[in-house]
Amino acid sequence: MDKNKLDSLIERYEEVYMIASKKINTMMENQLEIELTKDQFTTLRFLKLFGPCPASELADLCDVNRSAITAMVDRLVTKGYAERIASNKDRRVILIKITEQGEIVLQKGQERVHQFIGSFLHHFEEKEIEEFIRMYEKIAKVLNHKERN
Repeated sequence: MDKNKLDSLIERYEEVYMIASKKINTMMENQLEIELTKDQFTTLRFLKLFGPCPASELADLCDVNRSAITAMVDRLVTKGYAERIASNKDRRVILIKITEQGEIVLQKGQERVHQFIGSFLHHFEEKEIEEFIRMYEKIAKVLNHKERN
């Protein structure tokens, strides 16, 4: 691909990304309406998906530094959505675990997010949605590969 075409595509991407990501993030936080920020919601999703894990691993999953994850976990613990437990394998290791109350609030949030995303997806044909998701998965794969190398 020639440089002019590539530059043009990059500019289009940047413009769409800035507008869409800002609006979607704001709208998703408004949709949650369950006393959770988008980052707290994401953290609960990771805890549900991967199970109890140390704060350092959770920070890596959420792509935040350790002090940020500590503050976020503190807020989730205060709200009763997560708890700190000792590892069965090594009592010195503290794991972060989603609570039953956290699972309930996560489920409510996921239902609202599904409704929100569904309200956009109905504007597209199934084939377009599949292609969009396939491209996003490819981007994630490339980013993960670059991060490891």
